[in-house]
Amino acid sequence: PFEQALTRLTRDGQDTPEIEALRWAIEEYRVSIFAQSLGTDTPVSAKRLQRLQRKAERGPEAGIE
Repeated sequence: PFEQALTRLTRDGQDTPEIEALRWAIEEYRVSIFAQSLGTDTPVSAKRLQRLQRKAERGPEAGIE
């Protein structure tokens, strides 16, 4: 579902800091699931991805945590 949200958000070519944060968090989440021994730079979870997705959907005025 997060990949679909990212695709939907970037469909019009928009690339905000919030969308970029979501994109990188998705990559970190993949690492945490499929390559656990590598570890991640920042803590990531489905809950954190949901929060980043909501911020990306609201746009730049929402800010980044």
